[in-house]
Amino acid sequence: MSERFTRLYTAPADLYAENSPVLISAGALLKDNITGAMIAQLKFKNILGKRIIALKVLVHPMDIMGQPLGESIEKTYLDLSISRDMEFGQKEAIFLSDSLTRSFSAEVVSVIIDDKISWQSEGANWEQLPVPTPIAVNLQDNQLIKQWKINFGKTAEYVPGHYKNLWRCTCGQWNVSGVDLRCRSCFAEHSKLFSCDYEGLRLAKEKRVQRETEIRKQKKAEEIAYFKRAKRFTVALIIFLLLVAAGFAFYFLYPFKSQSDLEEGEPFSDDIIQTNSSTSDKVEEIASLPVAVSKDDIGVGDLLSFGMYEQDNNKDNGNEPIEWLVLDRKDNSVMLLSKYALASKQFHEKHEISNWQNCDLRIWLNNYFYSVAFSTAEQNAVLNTVVDNSASQNNPIWSHYICDNTVDKVYLLSYQEVMSYFNTDESRQCGTTASIRPESNASIMQDEQHCFWWLRSPGKSTNDEAFVNLLGSVYYGNTLRDVCVRPVIWIDLSKAEFYKHIKAADREDSIGAESGKSSKIEVSIPSIPPLPSSTQKTSSSYGSSSSTTYRTEERKRDAWVCAIKYVEDNLKSPSTAKFCKYTDATVMRVGEDEYVIHGYVDAQNSFGATVRQDWTVSLFLTEKGFRDPYLEWG
Repeated sequence: MSERFTRLYTAPADLYAENSPVLISAGALLKDNITGAMIAQLKFKNILGKRIIALKVLVHPMDIMGQPLGESIEKTYLDLSISRDMEFGQKEAIFLSDSLTRSFSAEVVSVIIDDKISWQSEGANWEQLPVPTPIAVNLQDNQLIKQWKINFGKTAEYVPGHYKNLWRCTCGQWNVSGVDLRCRSCFAEHSKLFSCDYEGLRLAKEKRVQRETEIRKQKKAEEIAYFKRAKRFTVALIIFLLLVAAGFAFYFLYPFKSQSDLEEGEPFSDDIIQTNSSTSDKVEEIASLPVAVSKDDIGVGDLLSFGMYEQDNNKDNGNEPIEWLVLDRKDNSVMLLSKYALASKQFHEKHEISNWQNCDLRIWLNNYFYSVAFSTAEQNAVLNTVVDNSASQNNPIWSHYICDNTVDKVYLLSYQEVMSYFNTDESRQCGTTASIRPESNASIMQDEQHCFWWLRSPGKSTNDEAFVNLLGSVYYGNTLRDVCVRPVIWIDLSKAEFYKHIKAADREDSIGAESGKSSKIEVSIPSIPPLPSSTQKTSSSYGSSSSTTYRTEERKRDAWVCAIKYVEDNLKSPSTAKFCKYTDATVMRVGEDEYVIHGYVDAQNSFGATVRQDWTVSLFLTEKGFRDPYLEWG
């Protein structure tokens, strides 16, 4: 069976006119093989950051020689609501009357933005954006390229540059000059990217190479020392086994006691046959554990386990499963809110105008928390969410401040969302995990069942943000305050495995009022181990930046967790990975802020065979956590 449409022409991609709010990202000319109609299709992309509600375009038909054919066709796209980075128009057909048309050119005539501002092209030239130059062309040194990626991230593949009123990041993303101070894709800062000192880059490379050479020598010396210790241990083990063998030989040469010993021996005691009193306790404990649940059984109000994060303040036993409350379900995806506050953070670290789009908390959630809390398989199940940041999400009495809609993996509830999903103050109250209680003070937490937690909506001024207070009421405060965080995610149920808590405690939470589902939530409330007395952490008063003093061993364990996450992301089959224990790994602190971790992993290769591979990861500790990972195999 033949195809309905034949593609006759593909237009150049990514056409742009200076100061235009849109790109013409693609275009094609199709022929309807049944009716013979000639159809043009165009795809546009909003790059300015303001919502687009209408667009007008002119299409100029051309023959096979590229000569104009008749009059230009005008097409208007109405009733739009297009946020930043969203594409549109590709499903609209533009019919061309001349059957001799074999190509076309297009130009956007005008764009209407939601604040009724109109952008007019006024005959501007629409030209294709320049193709990015690989960074390898400029640096021409593998070690320099590695250093560049250490400085600017593993997606730093291209030479940054400017074109008209746009700037291209090293990751390849185009951004608007004067508007985007950070790249919208990788969050690289414009000022640092274009003020890079290449001589300084070369010196940093040489220092790193020298340091890596020293680490390899140190590793070799440690291996030699290990084998020497192993040799001594083997000799001692052989001697011990010989002594044990001699003991057994003596025993079997004289296997019986004397008759007098038997007569003087104690009788058998009935106490040796006992019922294990803890059996019933173990059965009860097992009954309260989370069990696998069918996707069809998941509904609003359920409590699910998904992802892992440090919560019991005991790093020796690894991360704990995160418990999530199901707030909403749409077809095969669910909206989840963490049951407990998982961290205490400032909304923004600088005293300046801030909102959800440019705040530091958004960067932390979508980078550090997202990479640490979820495995590679779990990250594939977390959906990109177009987050509504319009004035309709705010408290109309406080503020009309808004920012552009964002596309996030992890975000926070808005004022309207928290009022919709939780219709009582009591239902909005939230407890904290043991891991953040030592960092908290009375300003953000009253006890383990009550804390302040951030919302993404603004307060009365540009330096205020909304939050839920101890009593469950919604108020606002300065963005520099340390306030607890309850992440929100949307999950694709077809790509995730969930565990549901089956032992329930009575609790009335008003959730799902708008969706028409039951407001009763049955959840289990597991006990959280007490804080170890040996752990010492300090925090500043409410309203100033929080500082935490970690012991060296705690830092090493944090570095170990980040390292295995990074190694897992670089495996062919991460789901089959089995890492060595922390006690079998080598974690070294090199200098003030650098950590080098060496271990091994058993995982399947491309052919399905399980092989063991040694790895070494170097990390740098910054104020925002461990950054700039560098992985070396072998």
